[in-house]
Amino acid sequence: MQAESKNIEINIEYGNEANIKSPIKSIEIKDDGNGVPFNEFDNRILEIGTTVKVRGQGIGRFSALQIGELMHIETVGFDNVKKQFSKTKFSIDTLDFNDAQLEETEFKVDYKYFTEKRKPYYKVMIEQLHHNKQEKLAKRNKIHENFLQKNINQAIFEHYPFEIFHNSVKFIVNGETLKREHFVIDKPSKKLIEYTDKKGKTHNLNFYFYNINSSLNKVKVFFQTDNAGLKSVAH
Repeated sequence: MQAESKNIEINIEYGNEANIKSPIKSIEIKDDGNGVPFNEFDNRILEIGTTVKVRGQGIGRFSALQIGELMHIETVGFDNVKKQFSKTKFSIDTLDFNDAQLEETEFKVDYKYFTEKRKPYYKVMIEQLHHNKQEKLAKRNKIHENFLQKNINQAIFEHYPFEIFHNSVKFIVNGETLKREHFVIDKPSKKLIEYTDKKGKTHNLNFYFYNINSSLNKVKVFFQTDNAGLKSVAH
């Protein structure tokens, strides 16, 4: 979402759910955001705690290694210097560096430039999950129950209700697009209130109250308005 993506695909390969030790084989997330060109890959992907991300700290990609031993990154982005699209592929195995410092480790990065236009994207896959090991694991290495097949859709909705309600970002989980009607109970109730501002102008405010399936024992209220083309949202 920081990369202005409108479609986020989440593909989780499940094992036998009866086997509590290894319920998930792999997790893949792909978005259609801006992607990362090869000439910026070192600074934006390999550097930890980078300052080049306007709305992020650059630590999320390596926190994925708390989930699994093996991580693959594949991305297509536009190189503003060469004026071409590039495809970059990179894999990291925690066993490759063990006790070595991550910043001091040399990584192999494969890349290719294209003469034709390509659709940018960013894809991450996590494999060899720590949860699937039999020894006692640290809590941070365990898969949260929200990732399980019966819980994943609801968990995403409760984290991003505004985006799903307004279809501003599509979440596709194992081929299924999450829609607000999947989570809404019955029809919303409506209320119209007239508001008079300081200049004496009257405005109609429309309120819609939705009852949703949620484990959150709270009410969320969203207010959205356009101020000279600048969208403001409060919740």
